[in-house]
Amino acid sequence: MRDLIYRLKVMVLMMVIVSWRCVLGLENINPIFFDEGLSHLFGESNLILSPDDRSVRLLLDKYTCNFLVFLWSGFISSSMYQHGIFSSLIKLPGANTAGLVVAFYISNGDVFVKNHDELDIEFLGNVEGKPWRFKTNMYGNGSISRGREERYRLWFDPSKEFHRYSILWNPTKIIFWVDDVPIREIKRNEEMKGDYPQKPMSLYATIWDASSWATSGGKFGVDYTFSPFVSEFKDIALDGCNVSESLTTVTRDNYNNINCSASDQLLMTSDYSTISPKQGAAMRRFRERYIWDCSFQYGSLVEEVDGHTAVLYHRLLLDWFPMVVWPRDLCYVRYWRRNDDGSYVVLFRSREHDNCGPQPGCVRAHLESGGYNISPLKPRNGRPRTQVQHLIQIDLKGWGAGYLPAFQQHCLLQMLNSVAGLREWFSQTDERGVHTRIPVMVNMASSSLSLSKSERSLHQSAFSVDQTNAANRNSVLMDEDSDDDDEFQIAESEKEGETSKIETDVKKTEEEPAHKIDLSCFSGNLKRNENENARNCWRTSDGNNFKVRSKNFCDDKRKIPAGKHLMDLVAVDWFKDSKRIDHVARRKGCAAQVAAEKGLFSMVVNVQVPGSTHYSMVFYFVTKELVPGSLLQRFVDGDDEFRNSRLKLIPLVPKGSWIVRQSVGSTPCLLGKAVDCNYIRGPTYLEIDVDIGSSTVANGVLGLVIGVITSLVVEMAFLVQANAPEELPERLIGAVRVSHIELSSAIVPNLESG
Repeated sequence: MRDLIYRLKVMVLMMVIVSWRCVLGLENINPIFFDEGLSHLFGESNLILSPDDRSVRLLLDKYTCNFLVFLWSGFISSSMYQHGIFSSLIKLPGANTAGLVVAFYISNGDVFVKNHDELDIEFLGNVEGKPWRFKTNMYGNGSISRGREERYRLWFDPSKEFHRYSILWNPTKIIFWVDDVPIREIKRNEEMKGDYPQKPMSLYATIWDASSWATSGGKFGVDYTFSPFVSEFKDIALDGCNVSESLTTVTRDNYNNINCSASDQLLMTSDYSTISPKQGAAMRRFRERYIWDCSFQYGSLVEEVDGHTAVLYHRLLLDWFPMVVWPRDLCYVRYWRRNDDGSYVVLFRSREHDNCGPQPGCVRAHLESGGYNISPLKPRNGRPRTQVQHLIQIDLKGWGAGYLPAFQQHCLLQMLNSVAGLREWFSQTDERGVHTRIPVMVNMASSSLSLSKSERSLHQSAFSVDQTNAANRNSVLMDEDSDDDDEFQIAESEKEGETSKIETDVKKTEEEPAHKIDLSCFSGNLKRNENENARNCWRTSDGNNFKVRSKNFCDDKRKIPAGKHLMDLVAVDWFKDSKRIDHVARRKGCAAQVAAEKGLFSMVVNVQVPGSTHYSMVFYFVTKELVPGSLLQRFVDGDDEFRNSRLKLIPLVPKGSWIVRQSVGSTPCLLGKAVDCNYIRGPTYLEIDVDIGSSTVANGVLGLVIGVITSLVVEMAFLVQANAPEELPERLIGAVRVSHIELSSAIVPNLESG
């Protein structure tokens, strides 16, 4: 009976092996003995061969890491190969594997140090209870700018049993396999030029300590109380052009002499070099559910503008009737920023560039706006959580986009699906068991989208309007050092129930104007218009649109609607010049000088916008008098250090695209910390020249905003930050709403002193 059971087990095992080989096309490849084609690389005492020489165990333990030279263990192929299939059954360590990396890869970095090629599968360990992650990499000729890294999650536990991982590399394509599923295919094309791996490579397998980066960016290192960590490799297969048959030693000078044409022909016609329709469907399913950006085929860096801004080229992988519809590509500017509360915003917008022209065989799509908002949420049960939002507004161009609404919908949803897959991954270890949702696309409809009424209704019903509101609440600041006590705003579903009690005891202060000012005698070149839909104009913004610190803010951190302004906004000027426009209050006949003639005090805020043409938007706030000892009076007569630490701006974008709302934000910022402010104290005025161009971050935001300024409605409130209980509650100096500004309406000022 035992003999029968044993035979049945052997038959089942053989059936599994045979079925795998048939699916992947490896029926003609025989696993090698270790001594046939492999040798020790590092840590010989931690490399243990099986008695039958068919498998090898790689160990990482304290002894390894205390050794002066061999900080990990591994093996290498005895020969280098010019193309081939490289495959192994691998079982990874279990328990707490944080900080570990197990790698199975081919490389020639030891020979071609400055222009090496490499194809690798790397497994990244994790803390106990969380899954392994893995990634694939491609380096060609030392380039890291094309088709480099992709990260994934596995649909099984790789530490429980063996799974086969394979790398196919031939002259025309590269395929990474997990068992019988192709997970990534890289096809060689003319654009890649020398970036496609072309030089002979060796096979490597290693286990090593990567505590500085492998898990959560280095937050969790290797815990050697769980050592030894054991990774096992067996049934290792190598098949390709063995260059040792032609060359004794491969060098930078002789590798071009290798003739692998016969071997390459066999390799390219083999079954494992071809993805069947069934396998292609499996790869699409994998990439839709287990890779974060399933729409990305490959891309390259066009220009690094600064630390926050870059121009990129991006080929989309959309898989919608590829035989009929041409692929799409993008040239776009990417801007990113980290907020002080730990949130990140990454913004995209199409852009033309001399080094990123139209590519043959592609339709150049236009990315109207889009990006990611990555924000920390309040921890739940002691576990950190994050909200990731991804919004896209894109015109895919071409006849497919114009006449086939389903094409637009398919492509857009596939791009957004990266976040849906990410959410699903995290929800597997989250007790909430939430359903996957895709962020809303309100006010983002492109004119090129010609959905029918029923289609549009169905399409919009799939999204939540609350998510767009959350995106606006979680938006990025313009400043580099924000008002650091502002509470982080979380998604609506996570928001704590706010008190319905509105503070009504806003103190009646002596700073409040005693008499109404006659505004009819003031004027600026930008017109005032109270009409909601008016264009190229301004009006005073309602103070209750802005939240400020309450009387008891020091105790409860509560904010209240700001209410009435301390000063009246009487005029707005819109200037341009070939140079920066400073000290506008000296201009004869300006609102500040008119106010001085009437015995009034003015605060002039000159927002300077740099560029080939310099623009300035100037706001004139007026009051009867400054109350001695008040916070406003201390700000006006204080030194620049005090002013920089207190002058606060609260921005709002009631109308504008998502990309603008995210780049500008709605969180208060201290202007003096964000940008350079020059204070000019005159007898009857204080002018504040705010140089937006002095900040790389603010300048990057400005670059995204200036091109769409005519479509925007922006509100700005200025105030002096109150820090002490006796200074509370905060009061607005004034607030303004500017609508759909036309650059052409700016005038060149005559700055002759009055």
